[in-house]
Order: sequence, then C-alpha cells, then structure tokens
Amino acid sequence: MPPKLFSRDIYEKIKPKDKGASNCPFCLDTRELDYIIHETDFFTVYYNKYPILWLNNHLLVTPKRHLVFTSQMSKEESADLVEIEKFM
Repeated sequence: MPPKLFSRDIYEKIKPKDKGASNCPFCLDTRELDYIIHETDFFTVYYNKYPILWLNNHLLVTPKRHLVFTSQMSKEESADLVEIEKFM
C-alpha cells in the first residue's frame, strides 16, 4: 500500500511556474523515502504523491540526472530503463 496520497489540486497550486532544471519537480530532492519503491544507479521508481484520479498504483520512473528527452540517455541508462520495465 502506498503512503498517504494527496489531491492533484494541491500539486497544481504549489508547482513551480519555471520548468527549467532548477525547478524540475523530478530533479529537486523533495521525494520522501516512504514513496521510493525501487532504485538503480540511474533511476528512481516511486509512488506519485499527487496522482491523477487517485490511482493508488500510479508509479513514476525518473532519471537521477536531468533529461529533457529520452534520446539524451546513455546506452547504460537505456539498458537500465529496460530492466526497470521488467520490474514493473
């Protein structure tokens, strides 16, 4: 069972306006340990604290470095993501 989830409306009120790397919600180390369910050298898998439609099984997979496009991933990161997909 995931930890306490919050309304998406709450996130919409607090999300940063600037979407650059300095305000990227996935780069900012604000993830709480209770939400993390799997970690690798390159990615973190965790419950979405603010899921859409209150889906308790909504997971996020985010890289540990800021990427705008998946084409920016290294071969090692791409292989790691394939392994994570097997986990999910």
